[in-house]
Amino acid sequence: MTNLENICGKFNSSIENMKLIVCNELQSIDTTKVLNSDALKSLITDKVGVVERKYKDQRVCENVANFIMVSNNVVPMKLESSDRRYVVVRTSDSHMQDTEYFDDLAETLTSDFYNHLFSYFMTLDISKFNPRQIPHTEERQTLLEANKSVYELFIDETNFECLDERSLYDSYKQYCQEYGYMAASKRTFLANVKSLLDIQNGVYTKKNFYE
Repeated sequence: MTNLENICGKFNSSIENMKLIVCNELQSIDTTKVLNSDALKSLITDKVGVVERKYKDQRVCENVANFIMVSNNVVPMKLESSDRRYVVVRTSDSHMQDTEYFDDLAETLTSDFYNHLFSYFMTLDISKFNPRQIPHTEERQTLLEANKSVYELFIDETNFECLDERSLYDSYKQYCQEYGYMAASKRTFLANVKSLLDIQNGVYTKKNFYE
């Protein structure tokens, strides 16, 4: 699949009983795709889901889907630092356009190969495997950085220890002007940074300042 709408949209019957779904060439994220990314979280973790065919009633079914997502885009999906659903890796390009290599590889994908692979997976001891222990790869960190909001970027890139409300907002507006962002209203700005900063007696302090 190349469109998250086929998975997360209203008519999503294509995912029913699917154990492995490969999302190929995901496009860069926008507002619509943020909503799809949020819906995808439920599909990854929920044991049951609601499916609907066009002109048919909704019904609840067991959710057995696993996902592999492939993309060349910088920000193909929404990712937050607290999220433990996604492993992010970079594939090797050492054999890019090497048709001979892939022709040879294809010849090894015989019935015997798949039988051995199946036997290996069925006998592999996964009793100590914890799917919530996601490896923090360099690619994951890069995607996290690309997903940062302007409020997070402002806090990370602005050199201040602690500021009062007015000075903080003035500093934010100056940052937006310097880097070409449209500044939000003061109310919106304060609502978005209250979870990112420590607040005491009207003074905003970076959370890692005293660590």
